[in-house]
This record gives sequence, structure tokens and C-alpha cells, in this order.
Amino acid sequence: MIEIEIKAHIADMAEVRQRLVPLAHYLGPLDRKDSYYTIDTSQGVQTFRIRQEGSDTHCTIKERSIEEGVEVNHEVEFRLADPQQFLQFMELLGARAFITKHKVGERWRWRRYTVELVEVAELGYFIEIEYLADPTTFRKPQRAAIAQEFHHLLEILAIDKSKIESRRYIDMLQEKHARS
Repeated sequence: MIEIEIKAHIADMAEVRQRLVPLAHYLGPLDRKDSYYTIDTSQGVQTFRIRQEGSDTHCTIKERSIEEGVEVNHEVEFRLADPQQFLQFMELLGARAFITKHKVGERWRWRRYTVELVEVAELGYFIEIEYLADPTTFRKPQRAAIAQEFHHLLEILAIDKSKIESRRYIDMLQEKHARS
């Protein structure tokens, strides 16, 4: 799967929500607890995420890049039937937990995109706009059009370009913890 996304800091979630309501369809609340792990591989240190959302738990590994001013992730994700057993297995292979993230908020659908208004514990409020694509049919020229639409929505919602955040949440959390 290819995930294309952009995120930006927002000061007032209610204000952004008010602008979003006439444009988008509300999908529901979200509550995600993520734990990040590292493991040494022959290609260097690799990071993977274990996400708990409701009764579901998934493992995701991403290959991340920034293209056309948006984040492009090539993802491999799968559901874990027994998360504890999987973690035990991974820890035996050398995986080590290094940071956790808790994100709560709401999901919306705008055109073909998922829009999330979220509060990330310790970091504040964000808007995320995301598009999921099939890697077998998705072509690079589409990224520019998607990036334009992302920026168009931010403009409609009166979110200044200077609020766009290119760092990963885990990097921001690590920086915050290093300063503490």
C-alpha cells in the first residue's frame, strides 16, 4: 500500500471542524495507541509500529520519503491475531520498544481523502489528510495532483502553509523527551 499524507499543526480544533463540516462527511471518532520498536537488520536499523485501535491490533512497517511536499509511505501492514505472542517473538529476534504515541480525534471523508482532526498526547492538535493507493496502479504524476488537493483543502480551512509539519510524530516526541 502507498500512503500519501500531509499534516499540519492547528491551534483550535473546533474552529477547523466548523470549516470542515459543510465540506466533508463525518466518519467517527478515533483512538489509537501506537508502540514503536526498532530491530537491527542486514540493511540497518528498522522501525515498526504496533497499533491498537479498539479491539484490533496491527503491525506496520513503512519506507518513508517526502515528495511534492507531502509524505509518501510504502507500507506493509497486517493484523495481529495475538499481539503479545508476536511481540515476544520479535523481542527474541532483538526488537526493542523505544517510544509510544497516543492519538485521539475524529475521522472525516473529503472527496477521496481521509481527513483526521487529532490530538497527539504531548504534541498538541493536528490535521492529517491522507490518501491510500494501490502500488500496482499508482503512478508518480498523481502525487503532484494529490499534493495540490491537500494544499487546497488546507487553504479552504484557513491553515497557513507555515503550519505544515514534515517531521514524524515519533521524531517530535523523541525531541521533546530529549529536552526534558
